[in-house]
Amino acid sequence: MGSKVINFLSWFSVALMVAGFSAGFVSGQWFSLPLGVMLSGVVLLGISLVWRWQRLSPSNPWWQWRSTQSGTNALVATLAVLVILGLVNFIVVRYPYRADFTEQKTYSLAPQTLNVLSALPNPVEVLVFIGNDPSASDSQSQIVLQNQLLLKEYQRQQPNKFKFRFIDPQAEPGLARKHNIRNLGDISLVYDQRMKLLSSGLSEVTLTPAIALLTNERKATAYMIQGHNEVPLSGFTESLAGAVNQLKMEGITVEPLNLSLQQQIPDDADVLVIAGPKLPLLEAEVTLIRDFLKKGGNLFLMLDPEVDVGLKPILEAMSAKLDGRLIVDPKHARLAWPAALTYGEHPITESFSQKLSFFPFAQAVDVQEQPGQQVTPLLQTSEASWAETDLTGQQIQLDQGRDRKGPLTIGGGD
Repeated sequence: MGSKVINFLSWFSVALMVAGFSAGFVSGQWFSLPLGVMLSGVVLLGISLVWRWQRLSPSNPWWQWRSTQSGTNALVATLAVLVILGLVNFIVVRYPYRADFTEQKTYSLAPQTLNVLSALPNPVEVLVFIGNDPSASDSQSQIVLQNQLLLKEYQRQQPNKFKFRFIDPQAEPGLARKHNIRNLGDISLVYDQRMKLLSSGLSEVTLTPAIALLTNERKATAYMIQGHNEVPLSGFTESLAGAVNQLKMEGITVEPLNLSLQQQIPDDADVLVIAGPKLPLLEAEVTLIRDFLKKGGNLFLMLDPEVDVGLKPILEAMSAKLDGRLIVDPKHARLAWPAALTYGEHPITESFSQKLSFFPFAQAVDVQEQPGQQVTPLLQTSEASWAETDLTGQQIQLDQGRDRKGPLTIGGGD
């Protein structure tokens, strides 16, 4: 009976020491609890050793007992396992890693969101005002859970600069009044002494632009030129809705601009965007754009081949020339959707490496560098592509001497 008690006391003391050591090692804080547990284990181990020593006989020392040797082997193996588990826990706690294996990266934040979070100069706090009703419907509980998961993912990226709280406006009416909360589910963003109300629901598409707009001291504005049958800014089919949302996620304000009606470019314009016009711009509009560029403004053009929209004077001023022929790419499913395989070294394309991007109905562009100007080819097609001269033939194929063989530059910047 005594030997069983001694064995139990020995194992229990070792377990206490390992538990105390693991708690302190993983947390990195050797406060009273881990030290107390370790010291308790040391004391119990000492008692068990003294007890075992008193039961020794000179003719049969305890270290020669078979039970002692077996127990020692088991003790060493157990200690090794516990040390390994402690190290694994330490690595997981100190260096967490998550992998999203879904095809669409459903549980990962967009690169634009990561850029916004990494650039936070000061902490931002998200306050979600929602009732604490235990009888709430399953759908409302599911929404709260989704909001928590999303906000925790934001916080995981910036634990020191991103905070969030769920607040019951009925329990804290003064705080709700301070943030001008009108409906359950409203969200208030707090940054320094500024606040921004978000009433359109909580999602990455709404939260990231709100953070970018709230934290950016200077807000960039992009004006989308309208009035020439351009690609619409919104819609369910062919539209710029996706691009507009991405710009907003970067903290860029997007506004439509009809130059024929307004007859001037707003002073806060940082860039003008002309996306796929089908009708020519008026001469007065071209003059306004040219003057805007002379003052240091920026212009982003997306022009279809075989369509003259009256921008030749502006292109000539930038030493740019459009090929005018449709690029075809036989290596991909859609012949008129050439793929860009090579990207220039530029901040715009730094995240495009090793990725395939498609540009439907594109044409080649050539830019001749002028003194004091640096031009970077941003997008280039593969060697298998070419600019097709004759689209009326029964078979589309590369005609040597007539068609222009790839690789072709379809996008550039300075």
